[in-house]
Amino acid sequence: MPRRPAFILLALSLFLASAALLPSTERVARAQTAVKPNILIILTDDQRTPGTIGVMPEVKGRFVGAGTTFTQGFANTPLCCPSRASLMTGQYAHNTGVRTNADATKINHDRTLQKYLHDNGYWTGIFGKYLNRWDVTQPPPNFDRWAIFTPDPGYNDVTYNSNGATIKPNMYSTDYLSTRIGTFLTGAEVRDSSPWFLMVTPYAPHYPYAVEPAYRTTPVPSFFANPAVLETDRTDKPQYVQDRWNELGPVKTTRAKQLRTLMSVDDLVDNAFDQMNRFGEAGRTVVFFLSDNGFMWREHGLVGKSQPYSNSIKVPFYMWGPSRGIARAKTDSRIVAIADVMPTILDLADIDPKPEFPMDGRSLLGSFSRNRILTEFWQEGDTPGSVGTPTWASVRTPTYQYIEYYAADGTTVIDTEYYNLVNDPWQNTNLLGDASTSNDPDTTAAEEQLDHDRACVGTTGDTACP
Repeated sequence: MPRRPAFILLALSLFLASAALLPSTERVARAQTAVKPNILIILTDDQRTPGTIGVMPEVKGRFVGAGTTFTQGFANTPLCCPSRASLMTGQYAHNTGVRTNADATKINHDRTLQKYLHDNGYWTGIFGKYLNRWDVTQPPPNFDRWAIFTPDPGYNDVTYNSNGATIKPNMYSTDYLSTRIGTFLTGAEVRDSSPWFLMVTPYAPHYPYAVEPAYRTTPVPSFFANPAVLETDRTDKPQYVQDRWNELGPVKTTRAKQLRTLMSVDDLVDNAFDQMNRFGEAGRTVVFFLSDNGFMWREHGLVGKSQPYSNSIKVPFYMWGPSRGIARAKTDSRIVAIADVMPTILDLADIDPKPEFPMDGRSLLGSFSRNRILTEFWQEGDTPGSVGTPTWASVRTPTYQYIEYYAADGTTVIDTEYYNLVNDPWQNTNLLGDASTSNDPDTTAAEEQLDHDRACVGTTGDTACP
């Protein structure tokens, strides 16, 4: 059973006393009369799929058991800051300008999700990580309430900008963010005729994977060495992959710590639903559970993110809501992406996007189904090669993935990969790099498609994004 920390019970007693000023029946009635739904996004940091939800019974019960599970959810760019910018704008990174973790200032705050919602009467809040290298002495634009931190140290002894004040609560960061959910809902209760939008963005399970004391010795499921982990011949892979090799022992340790940090996130999810129920808000709220990118546990010898391979680009992607046509216990196999979150939320809120700010993502509420996804990554700096993952882009369909790596100019192709995802779902054989030339596919169409997608803008016309 999930832990109920004493600090949460104490916090509840404080803010529920405030909420009790309104009779519960009146709170529920007022909530049900609102037209626009509340929106809650819980966004983890570096959480892969599959292999992590099993230690999160609340997430599994709430979202898998009673929401929509998107089994083919992708990060358009498997890196923290670009992915978060795509979530906030509905755009791919080549259009946001936020291509690396150093580009936070390039986001256009006039076209963000929080800007649209705030301008349409939403009470907005964010608690946790915002954008990498953002000057946290500055408020995050278009949020009414916030408590944001710098990633370092991330878990303990964390300093926050909390609504303009610098604070350093003596509390594990995930637990502190959990208490802020109730505080935010208390403030939203005063404005109960208006909907609210809240982003809760814990640092888990990002490095350094600091586990809170309650879970430091909690057992985790046995490690499953999938065929990509067991791959021994990597001569078909680009040189930067061949130059890296991680021993399995340390990877198992990293995995165990990551899973234990997610147990605290599971408590946060439990608390979020408890508070929505107590305030009579669950019946009018749509909740997303996502991660900004995946993480590799030694697939192809690699550990971490920023790679074009499946476990780096695939993310947990769940949606829950008792209304608005969101199905219960539904599995949706459409190819979806982080850039789809904003258009979906604007659709939920009946807000028309401004034509001067085209989005690249699509609403997931309708029947739209894409046949491919663009994923892209830019190396920070200008030295491609074995010192880091080179700039790359890929087009991925249900049957294949074609990948190009680029020189410092971003256009000159220096390496390619092609995987038959039907016969080789673990991406162990690059058909363009193995010893045989007889199995080389004709990549002409894939190359043309990738050229188009790397320059795509919006969802209509000749430049439409996939």
